[in-house]
Amino acid sequence: MKLKIALIGCGRISFKHIEAYTNNSTTLEMVAACDPVIDRANEKIAEYKKVNIDSNAKPYADYKEMLKEEK
Repeated sequence: MKLKIALIGCGRISFKHIEAYTNNSTTLEMVAACDPVIDRANEKIAEYKKVNIDSNAKPYADYKEMLKEEK
């Protein structure tokens, strides 16, 4: 069973989080990325999908909405 994670904040340092998620893809699964600028969330999901092709991660602009929808 993989640990499901969400990235909240897709700014300058977030590439390191994506790197860590992809390096640990056997134990981690990114299910969402959240940033007030939705394009940044989409960019981080695209980076993650380069390694994790089957990912169904969703972008969010509001972390409260994300927390309501994701488990």
